[in-house]
Amino acid sequence: GKGGFMLAQSLHGHAREVTGLAVVDTMLWSSSTDGSIRIWDMAKNGECQHSITMASGPAGTPPLAAGSPGAPPPAPGQGHTNAVTGLVPFTSAAGSFILSCSLDGTVKAWNAATGQCVASESHGQDGVVSMSMIGDQNGKPCLLIGLESGNMWIRNLEPTPKINQAFAPVVLLSNHFSVGHVGAVYSLAKGPSGTFYTAGDDGKVLVFQITGDLGL
Repeated sequence: GKGGFMLAQSLHGHAREVTGLAVVDTMLWSSSTDGSIRIWDMAKNGECQHSITMASGPAGTPPLAAGSPGAPPPAPGQGHTNAVTGLVPFTSAAGSFILSCSLDGTVKAWNAATGQCVASESHGQDGVVSMSMIGDQNGKPCLLIGLESGNMWIRNLEPTPKINQAFAPVVLLSNHFSVGHVGAVYSLAKGPSGTFYTAGDDGKVLVFQITGDLGL
């Protein structure tokens, strides 16, 4: 017969629109224009394990325990200070992480097991609208970031022999210096064979081909 589906659950907690979802094991992460990131344990009937905000979480919120029993909740003040515009999961030899971006101009990395912020990089007053994982010519992962100004940054995700810190800026794509968008970059996508696609407020879809060493 025909396949079917049913609504299994509806999760409530965000005060405004939800902008992103990411899944790590049984944990569902969600982001919102209310400035928060919520972590739901789908193994516990969708119980909200923690709400990450610019301030402390709600009183009585239990610590996130996925993969790390007894782990403390994120420290107060680690969250974003403006709308959170997206989430991207990232796994490396160091573990599993969730990357978040925001109109406050920052990209943050969260330990997916403990919910703690492990890194944060700022783009100043230029809000981050979108981000996507891409790879260099050798397949090393890097992060493509789209900003309100129309600029785009490529940043490395892990320390390498050439770059000793994560999140370091590698390449700037700008309409002022090379090629970029006029207005916010709303969507980014990885393509095949070293290509990636970008879409902006200017009505353009740009196709980029990585042709050289990014220095990773």
